[in-house]
This record gives sequence, C-alpha cells and structure tokens, in this order.
Amino acid sequence: MRNSKIKKLFMGSIPPILLIIGSNSLANDSRTVLVEAAQPWEQAIRTKLFCSVSSPALHQISSHSDAELIEIKPVGSIIKAGELVAAQDDFYLSQQMKIIRTDIELTQIQLNYAEEELGRLEKLRSADMVSQSHLNNLKLNVDTYQLTKQRLEQQLNTAEYRSKRLLHYAKTDSQVLSIEANPGENLNPGQRIMQLLPLTENQIECSLPEEHINKESLLSNSTFKIKEQDIELRNISHIVNPETQKHRNTEL
Repeated sequence: MRNSKIKKLFMGSIPPILLIIGSNSLANDSRTVLVEAAQPWEQAIRTKLFCSVSSPALHQISSHSDAELIEIKPVGSIIKAGELVAAQDDFYLSQQMKIIRTDIELTQIQLNYAEEELGRLEKLRSADMVSQSHLNNLKLNVDTYQLTKQRLEQQLNTAEYRSKRLLHYAKTDSQVLSIEANPGENLNPGQRIMQLLPLTENQIECSLPEEHINKESLLSNSTFKIKEQDIELRNISHIVNPETQKHRNTEL
C-alpha cells in the first residue's frame, strides 16, 4: 500500500519536468543569427612564402687598355643608366690606330704592285720567257701582302674596340660601391677600376617545402604578389637547404 503511493507520486512528477525542458528548447530556437557580407571568391589558394631580398652581382668596371685614368666618380655616387662613371686618356691609343691605318695603306700598295707584276709575267710564262720559280716567288709575295693586310685590319679592329672602352658607362641605375684606381694612375689591361651596385635589379629569393618543388607546373601557373603588385617567377632552383630541408632560390 505504501509502495503504491510512492509510485503514483513519482509518475505524477514527470509532466512538469517535460514542460520545463520543452520551454527551454523553444527559448534557444529564438536566438538572433548574425549575418555578414560574403567576400568574393577568387577561385585560388593563397599561401605565404618565406622570402628574402638580395642584390644581383656587382658590376665590375675594368680597364681594356694601357691608358691613364683621368676621371672617376667618387664612392657613394648615385649613377643613372648610361651615365659616364670613369674615363681614360686616349692619346696613345689614337696614335697607334693612325699608325696601323698607315701600315694598311702601305701594304695595299705593295699588294697591288705584286698582283700586277704576277699578272704580267704569267702571260710570258707560255713563251718560256720567265721561270716557274720566279712566278712562285711573286705568288708568295701576293699571299704575304694579303695576309699582312688581314692581320693589320684585325689589329685595327681590336684597337678601335679598346678605344671605345676608354669611356666607362653604367649599364643600369647604380651606386658607386668602391673605387680601386685614382686619376693620374696608368692602368693595365684587365685592371679593375671600380664596383657598381645595381639599384633596380634586386631579386626576391623564397624557400619552398620540399614536397612542392616537384610541382613546377603549379608554380609556373601561379600568380605571385608583393604588396598587391604582381611579380614574375624567373627561376626555380633544386638546391635544398640542409638545415631546414626547404628548397632555396625560387627567384621572383
């Protein structure tokens, strides 16, 4: 009898609990939903590369001739592309070119005479009025003068090339990094005059995980940006950094 009363009391307490649960569920369904404008989808995957900026090889200015240095830009000077940075004296080289041209004219006169003499005596050879050995000597003279003229012309071309290199110009916008010769110094061929640091040819070197380096087609078809500006991929290196196990020198 007592047990039956407890059972009725327990069963009668269930509906209020269900009611409380149901009311809480309705309260949760009425929460406010926050909505934000969706960003445009660029149909691409963006990732960050670890990169460093490096300068290209220094531009070396060297002497091409045995000539005195008469002008040079000081260290630290900012130079525009095509601007004169150093100059050497051209007196001795210009005189040498004049001498070579005179030798070419003289050789041409000797060649003309030898060819005329050979042509005249060859007509007499059929009448046995001149020996074959004499004709051979004349042919030797013609060949010798021809080769002498050719050698002199090559010397002249070399001297003219050196003459043009007495004036040294910057190939790109640069800064004078160091000078290794002073005005008044007589320079030898091949002697270095100065070093220029290019200012417009910097490159960016990025490291890539090793598993990405074999996907060169993916890299070549990718778009690279720095500060929202497009940059071009120039080279993909296969050198692995032993410390980080990443490939280096992906140049942009």
